[in-house]
This record gives sequence, C-alpha cells and structure tokens, in this order.
Amino acid sequence: MDSSELKRIADDVRANALIAIYFAGSGHPGGSLSAAEILATLYFKEAKTDSSKPGWDGRDRVFLSAQHKCPAQYAVLALKGFFSMEEFQTTLRKTDSSFQGHPHMLDTPGIEMSGGSLGHGLPAAVGSALNAKLAVKGYRVYCVMGDGEQEEGSIWEAVMAAAHYELDNLCGIVDANRLQIDGPVKKVMNVEPLPEKYRAFGWHVVECDGHDVQALLNAFAEARATKGKPTAIIARTVKGKGVSFMENEVGWHGKAPDRKQLLKALKELGREDFFTKQLEDKAAGVKARLQGKFVVTPWNSGGTMKVELKAIRDGAGECLKEIGCDERIVAVGADLNSSVKLTSLCEDHSENAERLLDAGVAEQDMMGIAAGLAKEGRIAIAGSFSIFATGRAWEFLRTSVCYPKLNVKVIASHGGLTVGEDGATHQSLEDFSTTTIIPNLGVFVPCDYLEAKKGSRKAILDVKGPVVLRLGRVNTPVVTREDAPFVYGKANVASFKGEAKNLVDAFEWELASEHKGSEDVAIVACGVVVPEAMHAAWQLSKQGVKARIVNVHTLKPLDEDAVLRAAKETKLVVSVEEHQVGGLGNLVAGVLTRNAVPTKQVMLGVADKFGESGDPNQLLAKYGLNAESIRKAVEKNLSR
Repeated sequence: MDSSELKRIADDVRANALIAIYFAGSGHPGGSLSAAEILATLYFKEAKTDSSKPGWDGRDRVFLSAQHKCPAQYAVLALKGFFSMEEFQTTLRKTDSSFQGHPHMLDTPGIEMSGGSLGHGLPAAVGSALNAKLAVKGYRVYCVMGDGEQEEGSIWEAVMAAAHYELDNLCGIVDANRLQIDGPVKKVMNVEPLPEKYRAFGWHVVECDGHDVQALLNAFAEARATKGKPTAIIARTVKGKGVSFMENEVGWHGKAPDRKQLLKALKELGREDFFTKQLEDKAAGVKARLQGKFVVTPWNSGGTMKVELKAIRDGAGECLKEIGCDERIVAVGADLNSSVKLTSLCEDHSENAERLLDAGVAEQDMMGIAAGLAKEGRIAIAGSFSIFATGRAWEFLRTSVCYPKLNVKVIASHGGLTVGEDGATHQSLEDFSTTTIIPNLGVFVPCDYLEAKKGSRKAILDVKGPVVLRLGRVNTPVVTREDAPFVYGKANVASFKGEAKNLVDAFEWELASEHKGSEDVAIVACGVVVPEAMHAAWQLSKQGVKARIVNVHTLKPLDEDAVLRAAKETKLVVSVEEHQVGGLGNLVAGVLTRNAVPTKQVMLGVADKFGESGDPNQLLAKYGLNAESIRKAVEKNLSR
C-alpha cells in the first residue's frame, strides 16, 4: 500500500470520525483529525494486526494514550474490519454502547488498553514491551500520545523506565498539534523542546510532518532499525486538520459539529457521500430504542412542578466571580480551568488573571502547588474534574494538604454518572469514600446551583482548612430558594406541601434541627439526586406516603443528629447517592449503628460497577437513581 492510498484512508478516517461525533452530539474532533495519518499509517502499513483474530498473540500492540482521540482509532479499526463502521457511527458515546467516549478493552475489539485519563498509555506500553522482552516474543509496541499530555509526570517516569530497560521494541509517537483544552501548549505549560528532552532521557528521536505519510513511513522504518533504545517520533500536526474552520482552533477540542458544519466538513474532505439517509435512519432508530428502553420523564414536561435548570458547577463559578477580588485567593487548575469555572475568578475583573494559574495536565503538581500557596497564607483553590482532583491527586491531597490542615479548597467538578457521554474513566463514583475517610478534610456536595453558590462562599472564605467541593456538570433543577436556610455542616429538610406551578414552591425548606413533621420514610441524599428524591416524594404523596427529604449537603462533617432523628421518626431510611453504593449509605449506617438505632435502611447507589457513556438522565434511570427508581424502592420496602 503506497502513501497516496494511506492518505486517502486518513481522510476516510476523518470523515467517518466526524459523522460519529455528530450523531453522538459530543466528542473530540480536533485531536481525532490531527492523528488521522498517524493512525492510518500504523494500522494499515506499520503494525501487524488481524481483525479476524483481535487477540492474536503475535500482533503488534498499538496503545492510544490520548484516548479522547478514539473516534479516529475506532474509524481506523472499522475500516480494517474489526467491527461495523455503521455500528460505531450510530452508537458512539450512547448508553449501552460498545464504543465508549474513552475506549474500554473489554467492550471493543482491537483496543489494547482501557483508559481516558492522560498519561496512562505509555506506562502500560512499557509494561507490554517488557513482557515481549521477558517472553522472547517478536511483537512491537506503539504508543500514540499528545503533546499536551507530555505535561503529565507519569509520561516522564515511563520515558525513564523505557530507556533504562533498553526497550528498542517500543515506539512512542507524539501527535504534536500544539493545542490543548486551555489553549496553546506553549502558553498553558510549555513542554518544548520535546526532541531534546527525549534524547536526554536516552531515547532515539525522529521528527517529522505528521500529515506526510511517506515521512511517517520513514520514521517508523528508522525506529525499527534502532537497537538498544526506544524511539520517539515527534509528529508535527495541525489540530482539526482537513477541515478549514476546525484547523488550529482550540474550541474544536471537545465540541461536536452541527449538521450544517458536518456537511461543510465532509464537502471539504470530498466525502459528502459518506453521510447517507440510511445512516441517519439507523441513528434515529438507535435513539428511539434507547428512549424506549430507558423511560425518562423530562423536567418541565407537565403543566405543573416546573423547574429552572442550571449547572451546579455554575453556582460555584458565580461565587468565585463575586469573591475573586479577595487578594488572598489564588486558583490553580490542570488544563480544565474553564470547565471547572476557575476562569470566573477574573471574568469581570481582568486584573485578577495573575491569580489564576494553570499547571497543565498535571493534577498532582496542581495539588502540590496549592499546598505551597496555602502554606504561605493564601486561600488556595485547586480545580479539576473530581476523578482527577480526588483520584489522581489523592495522596497529595492527603499528605500535602490535609495532614498539615492547609487552607486548600478543591473544586472537584464533573462528579458522578451525570458526566455522561465521556464514560467510566471520567465518572467519579468513589470520591465520597476516598475523601470522607481523610482526616481534617471537609466534603461539600451541593444539591443545586443556589446551594453551590452559598456553600462555596462559606467553604472558601469561612471554613479554615481543606474542603472538597464535589460539583455536578450538567444542568439540573434549582430546587432551593435564595432565602432557604444554609448552615455548613447542618442538613436541611425539604417537606412536600402540595403540588404547585413550580416545584420549588411545592416544598418547604428548613434546617433539619428545626423540622417538626411526621413522615413515613426519610430519603437521605446529596448532590444531583436530591431533585430526583423530591420528585419521588411528590409521586409518593399521591399514594398517601409522606417522605422527608434530608439533604446532607455536607458529607463531612455529617449532621449526625439529622440522620438519627430521621431514623427514629420514620419507618424507613433510604440513602440515595450518585456514587458507588455505600459512600453516603455507609456513613448513615455508621451513625445508626454507633447509636444503636434499630431501623430499616435501604441504600441506593451504583452497585459495585463502573459507569459508562450515555445520556445523563438515561444513566440515572439505568443505575436506579432517578425519581421512578427511588419511588419504587420506597414502595417495595415500606410494604414489607
């Protein structure tokens, strides 16, 4: 196969990937387009693979470390015959799909390693290459990375190990498109000169144009001929390559094209015929099937109980906008500053920009920097997705922040299943447990935009010591009011008073300590499932069942008195959490056990499994966390 044919395949990859992202309604087109020639050349010329035997032991291993670019990898694998192109294009990032927003090796043929978090691929590739040496096997290992990904410390640990073990069967390819989520790589956290850095670690280095197929073929040949050391190919590329309005535009990192944009892109690629009526009909059928399987009643679909929908993370952002001029505050993010609302700090006050820092894709460094700032008297705010801020950086949080009880506030956004289409790798379902177990650390999980705004101000300005603010990504109902009471560390109770035009007027909010009602069941919840619990309470009222909604917005310190009263004054306690079952549930159970309260408790949460890509509301239904599931659990257990 010559270079012109490989170039044609690369453009086929671009077109097919864009169609899939369009039908998904989300995804990462920019990097998928920049990596097209790299992946086409790898799979169709360089690497030994067999679509009829995906697990063939003699195959070469291709690791995609920058796995947000998986639409391009899926498209290449489909063209190679590993699976149906139509299936990939119409189910990408959908509920129940084999094509996750970030790939899963147990779901999809041809995927060597599950992942999504940057910096994971090269260490795994090193392990695979070591196995080939130990077992005297002839396969080669390839790892495709991004240049922004080079900011992760785990990359350089693996680079060091690969050179130390003289892994000449390993070839790392850097798709150097010069852009990452927060902007140009050189401005976010400069990683250049990459060739000199890899050479300094003992690697052989080849630089080439990543869109020149013949240059890539020559680079791979040079890598195969190099003995005694691994090879790094620094492939200089253009983000969004092949589509004029996407090229070198950072905004196309993680945004799906609309129909008009897709058709324009396909025309520029000369692939208009790829987008067919048959394909559209198939995609519509997939959508209808999922809507039938996971029955979701949209908010505001009826004539009453209307809600305003706003993202919880936006509430924290509004707080930062209001308090950002406090010069004690310094925020540091990890290439997600806009997503987690740290940019609100200087939204109305550009002079605050010098106190908004970016560690790049380096969450452990972000947490360490925050600790150092707090040690010097600052109110340090570290912000990233919850899976990274409380997962990857956990030990830094524990030892550098919480052990010395430093005044660091962690914006842990995009928590839980409702991260949605990005899938399991980005859905933090363990963070209640891993954070509440750390001494000295407060944990705040607001139920809506207004509570996030109020609680963030309190946690940042008034609480002395570390606090994690676990925030939701998507728009969810605003169920509290400006005048609703809020005390950090004290639970609130929402009592259903009767159906109203607006849901917020159908409930009375009060501090749990002041509640005097008498109910059949207490539903103890936090975060985005509180509105679902309130909706369930409305439905239960139609059957004569009274529900007390206990909103434990502060998981730590937990309002134990509110839990004890709920258990003693009702017949059943149901804990609901957008988390592995037991994160909140076990905290509630611990309170009841320590105080010897004999009550019936039911725990609703994710049942010891990982999440998946999909529509957020469909996922809540699938995992038993929507209003209907809560209502059924109450009915089932009250009747026993």
